[in-house]
This record gives sequence, C-alpha cells and structure tokens, in this order.
Amino acid sequence: MLVSIRALELEFNRPIGVLQDPQGPKIRIGRLDEGKLALDAGETVCFALRDRREAVNPAASSRNIRSRLSRSGPAH
Repeated sequence: MLVSIRALELEFNRPIGVLQDPQGPKIRIGRLDEGKLALDAGETVCFALRDRREAVNPAASSRNIRSRLSRSGPAH
C-alpha cells in the first residue's frame, strides 16, 4: 500500500502523509468512557477530533484516494 501511495505522490506532485503504528495497537491519547476498547478483526474504527465523528474504513478509503486527490485543491 505504501508503494501505491508514494506513486500517487509522484503522479499528483503532492506530498501524502501516512499514519502507521509500528508499536502495535495501543490507545495513546484521550480517555475511553469505559476504560477499555475491544476490537474484532475487520471492525471499523473511528478516529475523532473534537466533536467530529466519522467512521472510516481504511481499505475502502484507499480505493478512493485518487479521486479525492484530483478533487482537492493545491497543497499548502
């Protein structure tokens, strides 16, 4: 997947940041209401900033990266 992302960077001449977790699954910021979070394989995870809540499926999102890049404005 990273190779595909880097190829898109070259094609669109725009940097693309990549978030990865080499340490393994850990909750590193914020607090969970119940103190724990159990996830099953293939389950969708929601990363939220402030009050914004949007479920993200990384596999489905990566298929649409080309269309999102072409619709977005210039990088700053």
